[in-house]
Amino acid sequence: MAAGFGGSSPGERGDQGLIAFGLASDLLQSVTDSGGTETETAIGSPPTLTDFNKYKIVVRNAAVDFYVNDVLKNTHTANLAAIPQFVVFSLRTEAAVAARMDVGAVRCYLLD
Repeated sequence: MAAGFGGSSPGERGDQGLIAFGLASDLLQSVTDSGGTETETAIGSPPTLTDFNKYKIVVRNAAVDFYVNDVLKNTHTANLAAIPQFVVFSLRTEAAVAARMDVGAVRCYLLD
């Protein structure tokens, strides 16, 4: 099974091997997980989630940077997942309300 996916429900967010943006009670957060140990950090000054927003994750050797609308919001240096580089989009009900995701351009770069 690919890292970042759960075994109980196909396509569900897994609980191990993650580098992601996530929602917790409608609050945007950055998440890194290695072997089931997570670092979750709330996004300060969060964007309006129903607006068009630009999300960027920069993975470096010893850190992961999380940007929203070209502004650095969080940097994680712990619990960094060692996973292949691929993009996963996951959508589910949040706070008992069906969610919708519109995906625009997705660009991936090799930095090293």
